[in-house]
Amino acid sequence: MVVMPRAIISILFAAVLLSGCLPLPAGEGFIVGVPEVAVINAPRAERLPGLAAEVEAAVDRRGRVGYAFSRAAAVRSREAVHSFTPARQVRDAMQLGHNIGAELALLVGAPVYRREEGLIFSYRGLFPHLPPGLVRQVRVRVELRGTLIEVSSGEILHQLQGSLFDGVRLEDPDDPIVPFERDPALLELRGRAVDELAEILVGLLEGYLSGSSYE
Repeated sequence: MVVMPRAIISILFAAVLLSGCLPLPAGEGFIVGVPEVAVINAPRAERLPGLAAEVEAAVDRRGRVGYAFSRAAAVRSREAVHSFTPARQVRDAMQLGHNIGAELALLVGAPVYRREEGLIFSYRGLFPHLPPGLVRQVRVRVELRGTLIEVSSGEILHQLQGSLFDGVRLEDPDDPIVPFERDPALLELRGRAVDELAEILVGLLEGYLSGSSYE
């Protein structure tokens, strides 16, 4: 049997203690003894594909400490089997979180995510090759919100309401319009909205989970 020197054991023990104060690695995965947060694309009426992953990544960039995000594959597979209607969203979040071992469930959605297009008359020549006349006006709007739920009790701990991000541009009406899902202005506002939500979440989640009974 190999006996480790006492000095080495002391160093290893100190490293284990200090590891709890260091930022956790980004990405999905299960870490024993660390409370989990399941980030869910919900409620269904506000579901925006890819939003949960974007929020997790934005939080990770700011230094997530003391908790882990639940495995994305496990959360996505269970999103599809729950309705997440207004009447059931708390119960569905509790069931999903319980099934994957999460302590908190964070629902993230977009009550506003739209683009409106129309023709307006401009008395000024906005484009060199066009006289005053009709131009295409494109308006994009993005608003996100989140609901933080304790899985064990179903208590709504916090509701986050993001700002309404708004943008308008004018285009040549003869030019083809960019597809909705690739609209650069819409994607830019989406990124700003995600960053705003992440800034709030960093302190909020640490506040609920640091020194809590989950540890």
